[in-house]
Amino acid sequence: MKTRQKNLLRIGKTDVRYALGFYWCDNNKIYVAATNADVDEWKTRGCTDADLHPMEELEDAYRNSSAFKFISWCKCGSIVRQGARQVTFDYNTHKVVLRMR
Repeated sequence: MKTRQKNLLRIGKTDVRYALGFYWCDNNKIYVAATNADVDEWKTRGCTDADLHPMEELEDAYRNSSAFKFISWCKCGSIVRQGARQVTFDYNTHKVVLRMR
């Protein structure tokens, strides 16, 4: 029996199903790449293809980030503000609600 792969669809109310991946800086800043132009720009900042993580790893990265964590688009726009008390990750297979203390 083949297992269905989980795909991240939304973080809160933000649609991320077409995002290419994310960059995790300093164990607290998470930047989501929406386009190839985002990836190219981050490469000019010294990032490599290996630094672009798959979206399925974003929830774990967020859980393992420091207290000053946030999720933002690479270009502009917040997905999860710093200091958020609750974050919802919607997958095609399930939903996870994280509550911060």
